[in-house]
Amino acid sequence: MASTTVEIARPPDEVFAFVTDPSQLSAWQGAEEVVQLTEGPVGAGTRFREVHQVMGRRRVELTEVVKCEPGRLFHIRVVEGPPVDGRWEFAPTPAGGTRVTLTPLAHLPGRARIANRAMEQMTALAFRRAHRRLKRALEHGAASRPARRDSEQARLLRGGARLHSAVRERSSALHPPAQSARPAFPGAPGVTRPV
Repeated sequence: MASTTVEIARPPDEVFAFVTDPSQLSAWQGAEEVVQLTEGPVGAGTRFREVHQVMGRRRVELTEVVKCEPGRLFHIRVVEGPPVDGRWEFAPTPAGGTRVTLTPLAHLPGRARIANRAMEQMTALAFRRAHRRLKRALEHGAASRPARRDSEQARLLRGGARLHSAVRERSSALHPPAQSARPAFPGAPGVTRPV
């Protein structure tokens, strides 16, 4: 069974609280949006709607908490989305920190089950990067930085979009599109194409 482990210089209760806080998910998993769909504190049965960008595409997942033992265990089941659940275990280290271990649990149906092990290994590999971000966020107080970086990136994108729009408008004013009376397709009356 595949797994990935990271040691974080913070006590298990603090690490657990951060990992299970939906508002912090973007700080370490890169979720664009997380909405808790059920009321009350996070616990078994709590459902979330998560939006992620994966390989340039928007992916929406519906997840549900299966087990929630504060400071010890957090198990999420994917209800809609990739068929890989996540089981995080939190153990104290001798130095007072936390050893966090993720065990991905793939559940491909039917004959595709043969690929479950490979899917679990790929998920564990992908979460090594997420766990590095988790460690950085907790040990160096970077939990608020991704949101700042996201808003800064959004500001830059808006500025770039305004610049692009201004250049396009100026270009249109200087070079109006040529009109032609030639048919775009022979025998197609009324449809013209630029020269």
